[in-house]
Amino acid sequence: LPMHPDVRSGTLPNGLPYIILPNKAPAGRFEAHLQVFSGSSDELEPQQGIAHLTEHVAYMGSRKRERLFGTGSQTNAYTDFHHTVFYAACPVLSPRGNQPMLPMALDALVDVMEARVEQSRLEKERAAVLSEMTMVNTIEYRVECQILSTLHRENRLAKRFPIGKESLIRSWEGDDVRTWHRTHYRPDNVLLYLVGDIDPSEAEKVIAEKFGHLSADQQATEIRIPELKVEASKLADAVVAGSIKAGQSWHYPPVRHDWFAPGKKIRPHIFRHELLQAFSLHLFAKRPVEEIVDLDGFRRSMARRVALAALQIRLNVGGRSDDPAFTFVEFNQLDSAREGCAVCSLDLTSEPARWKDAIGKSVSEIRKLGLYGVTPGEMERYASSLMTDAEQLAAQGDRISHGDQLSYLMETVANGHTFMSPMQSYHMTAKALSTMTLEDVNEAAAELCSHVSSIHDGAEASEGPIIAIACTPKGPKEGDPGFCDEDSLVQAIYEACQIEVEPEEDVVVPHTLIPEEELAKAIAENQPEWKGGKFTDGTPDTAADSLTRPITLRRFTNGIRVGVAQNQAESQRGHLRLVAPGGRDAEKRLGFKKGSMAVGARTMQEGGAFGPWTREQVELFCVDHLLMVEINCNEEALTFDFVFPTTNVGNVGFGDDVQLGITGTESVMQILREIMIGFKWEEDALGRSKQSFRSSHESLQKNLEGLSTERVAEAMTQNDDRFLSIDVDSVNSVTLDEARQAVMSQLMPSNVEISVAGDFDVVEILEMLYKYVGTIPADANKEFLVEDPKTLPYNIGRVPATEIPGGHIELQLPDSDPRAVAYVAGTAPNAWGFLADGATVTELLLQGDKRSSDVARKRRSHPLFAYAALSLLSEIVNRRLFSTVRERKQLTYDANFSFSGFERLLGGWFLITVTASKEKAQQALEACKETIHALRKTSTITPDNVESAKRVVLNRHDGELRTSAYWTHIMSGIQEERIPLKGPLSVTDFHTVVDSITPHDLQMTLECLGVEDNELYTCIGQTVLPEGSETT
Repeated sequence: LPMHPDVRSGTLPNGLPYIILPNKAPAGRFEAHLQVFSGSSDELEPQQGIAHLTEHVAYMGSRKRERLFGTGSQTNAYTDFHHTVFYAACPVLSPRGNQPMLPMALDALVDVMEARVEQSRLEKERAAVLSEMTMVNTIEYRVECQILSTLHRENRLAKRFPIGKESLIRSWEGDDVRTWHRTHYRPDNVLLYLVGDIDPSEAEKVIAEKFGHLSADQQATEIRIPELKVEASKLADAVVAGSIKAGQSWHYPPVRHDWFAPGKKIRPHIFRHELLQAFSLHLFAKRPVEEIVDLDGFRRSMARRVALAALQIRLNVGGRSDDPAFTFVEFNQLDSAREGCAVCSLDLTSEPARWKDAIGKSVSEIRKLGLYGVTPGEMERYASSLMTDAEQLAAQGDRISHGDQLSYLMETVANGHTFMSPMQSYHMTAKALSTMTLEDVNEAAAELCSHVSSIHDGAEASEGPIIAIACTPKGPKEGDPGFCDEDSLVQAIYEACQIEVEPEEDVVVPHTLIPEEELAKAIAENQPEWKGGKFTDGTPDTAADSLTRPITLRRFTNGIRVGVAQNQAESQRGHLRLVAPGGRDAEKRLGFKKGSMAVGARTMQEGGAFGPWTREQVELFCVDHLLMVEINCNEEALTFDFVFPTTNVGNVGFGDDVQLGITGTESVMQILREIMIGFKWEEDALGRSKQSFRSSHESLQKNLEGLSTERVAEAMTQNDDRFLSIDVDSVNSVTLDEARQAVMSQLMPSNVEISVAGDFDVVEILEMLYKYVGTIPADANKEFLVEDPKTLPYNIGRVPATEIPGGHIELQLPDSDPRAVAYVAGTAPNAWGFLADGATVTELLLQGDKRSSDVARKRRSHPLFAYAALSLLSEIVNRRLFSTVRERKQLTYDANFSFSGFERLLGGWFLITVTASKEKAQQALEACKETIHALRKTSTITPDNVESAKRVVLNRHDGELRTSAYWTHIMSGIQEERIPLKGPLSVTDFHTVVDSITPHDLQMTLECLGVEDNELYTCIGQTVLPEGSETT
């Protein structure tokens, strides 16, 4: 396979290797990642957690890293089993002075290699790590630990989780950390990656200048524990000797895997916990990573991907036809550098009482694939999808983001695969697929499924162990349908492998959902007509036939609003969003049954039958055309998101023999039209929707963060249903008619706005919208119309006024491990500056600053002012929380400030979340309140605070403009009267308005929040030992 032609690599005389990849997107930025080839699996018994603590001390304590603050740079680090990585994502030139940033970024990474282990920094980072240990110890993390401990029982990965052991972390002195650092942070044990808008030759010079003076010998002289000075290197070498790290890849952890195990042995493990609500199974086989370096290896990898895609779609589409046994199922095989092996996995969840059915259905499907392989139709479908994916990446070229390029480069290099350019990968994909046969795919399928197939009586035993981990709620006793132990788990898997299976039959999948004659009839009966765009932000109306940049905004005579933007940053891809304002606010205002709008939206997601086509046929149509559809209901709107390719898809054949299907763009227009006027509501889809909501609500009751947030919302909204989780009884009571009535009442053409962005010709998109959307009758769905009983202008809802004084909530959740989380909340404007009483941020500022200049008054009167000010304020508060609660007071690993961000509802709230130990939770809460008070009175917002926040907000905005999803987000609501300040100016004037805002603007905006002591709502959620448990 050909190597990417632009990659440049080398090694400095001191042994430090580097890889440089020039990349153009986003322009004017680069990323530098320093990978240290030592992680938690390199730790000795008394060192568990020291790799992670050293990461904190080395980077968080770096003065040179701090010089990057306020430059629009992002810096961070992470530790895993196999490595520790430090990174800096920076602009090419500094915002002040236009000085090159690469030397500054590399200075910060060199500082990591020469870290000084100061006692004050060690204590700060020790506190941060201990807080992080509490924060990450969620039930999901504990499940992952159980899985990895069983999967890798034979090696160090089972015992060396990066977070470490609390008792050891508390005990280490500076020399312990220094010894680890000097042993592992050597130039010959790291790899520097540079990706971005840089000149490779210049970059090489800077790398040599900055890193060239380092040496392994110098590092060794600074190991200060005498007995370890001689032994440290020997011990490190002993850990590595004989492992896959020594034998296959220096990127891998220093472990050994049991590739071979005699007989048909299943390695079972049961994890029971009071926080678990559902049953989950994780069935694994471990295999050596096969390096992909030639065409044969590449073809085998393609064959595996076709087989995996076929099985996943069978499980997801066919497996949930009526009353599915599982709520989630996924079968995959991935090369894992962090684990040093390829992991073949089946992951599923189900209701506890149905775990045997779930295993039976999923395992028998895997065995069927292993025995009979894929059908010719599946082979054609998924090979075509791979070709389309490769074509899209090739079209993207060096416009793939630096971060995505770097992640792929690091994983590819780690696993020993050849790193190709997108165009090279496209040509190799075409070459591999043109010669790949059905037999190749079925051979790959048999290999993937061999561990499951081997359990069948009479089948040949597989070479490696089969690992099965079941995670289940505490409570069910033996004889209960929900009871699972190791014996019954093994038996259920064995019985599933004895189920007789038949070969899969191909499903007839339509190439188009709407015939041309049907469309022609619709045009004749409902002749579309464009109207100009109308706006409420002061922008003049646009003409019906005008094309404007960066977005074209129009309306149809049927009432549907349309916005279109071209975005070439994501080649051959597009995003469409349909928004129907209303959501749970409309559910309550119009008198629908509680939960019916949300349950109905999920029912549409779970369904999909249109016209003469079944749900299965429509879902396979979406698969053929690479469409992804997501339907959601929130407090203020229904949203339908579609991701699609903009090229011809559903093609048959390759090369000169290809028969083109319709474009992904046209296929998404067909789905959109059918959702509006041809959707079939089905009971089985309602059942799956209810199952999802029941599971979500029940899980919430066992989630410390989620339940604490729910209690705060209950207090602040006086138990307003719109803002709370839907309880199980309410979910169960919703009928299909009620769900349909609620959702379809919102899908009136006059209530709908469609935003489309992507790599396409705008005129062609407008023509498709004209045919498929403009022909929807203006009175479509009129039978579902429910008149709004209220007389509010434009049907605007609002967040309930909070009671004063606020209050404090104490919540206790049974859990065997101690954890705590604290919250501070108060009222706030919505995203556009409207408070619950209808007042606006602009009005309050103008009233409160009578002496303001005409310039200030004009700035604050801009429709985007409040949106920009609140975005900047959020950044400033977060930075202050970090410096006060984490850095100065050492009470937490992280504290976060956020706004609810409603756009249509008046008002909202802010929420500060801080995790801490149970002992420090109250202190952390008080520190958060102190931070807000200081920001108002004693340590007010400075020009430096504002300039730094502006760079973050603008960089994030510019980065997100590369995605079509963000374009649809900023277009949605532009023509909607319910969001009067959102219009074209919010797109065109974003930089100007953000740049214009002053510290005084933000200081006054802060006063628009409910931040007085008597306005605050606070909460501390903490765990308590379950009844009957004993303290250990």
